[in-house]
Formats: sequence, C-alpha cells, structure tokens
Amino acid sequence: VLAALMMLSLTACGGSKDKGGALPGIDMKSTDTQTVTSDRATLEVLNETFFTYLGGLNYFTIDEPQSKMTYADLKAHIGVDCSEYRYDADYQRGIYTWYAAEDEACALNLFFGDDGKLVAAGAYNLDV
Repeated sequence: VLAALMMLSLTACGGSKDKGGALPGIDMKSTDTQTVTSDRATLEVLNETFFTYLGGLNYFTIDEPQSKMTYADLKAHIGVDCSEYRYDADYQRGIYTWYAAEDEACALNLFFGDDGKLVAAGAYNLDV
C-alpha cells in the first residue's frame, strides 16, 4: 500500500511543470482578458523595467539574456503581479499587462511563449 501511494504521489507531481507564469485562479489558455490583481506598479518602475532592465527592446532573440527570463523573474523585479492576463492563441503566447498606478494609459505588456520564456515587450505611454 505504501509503495502504491508513493507511485501515485510521484505520478501526480511529475506531470506538472511550472514554467514560471502560472497565475492562481486564471485560465492560462483563455483569450479573454482576465483581471489578475488591482495592485499597480509605479510609472517609475515600469519605465525602469522596460528601458533599463529589458534594454528598451521589443523582441528578444535566443542569444539575448532577456529571452531566458520568466514571469516570476519580471514579477520579482516589478514587485507586483500583472494587472491583466490573456492568451494569444494565434502566436501561442501569454500577454501579461502591468498598468501604472498613476495612469492606466501607461502600461507595460510582456509576452511569454508557451515555454514560459520572454519573447517580446511593449511599452505604452512610458518614457524616460
């Protein structure tokens, strides 16, 4: 019985790989925009994240260090979960949006592939 329970627990844990982008209570394959949190990052943090931390780049090739970043890495850097999430089925990637606390017209979109790695970034109304 103990051996059977051990096998069952290994099977249950073995099938799930966290790719660094799972959000509790969010359907990660839904193309509908879903609210993640009402917490907001400051405009200063979003500017620094895009222009300095990500180098102001919109797309990341596999040779760039940013292409190895996960949602968990960016969340830790920004300090809060994203504001919204939706899945882009055409490009097979998740779109995570952070709105600035000062103005929701200012936002940072980060695009993560199905492998959980950063592939692109979009800055809206952010500036240095």
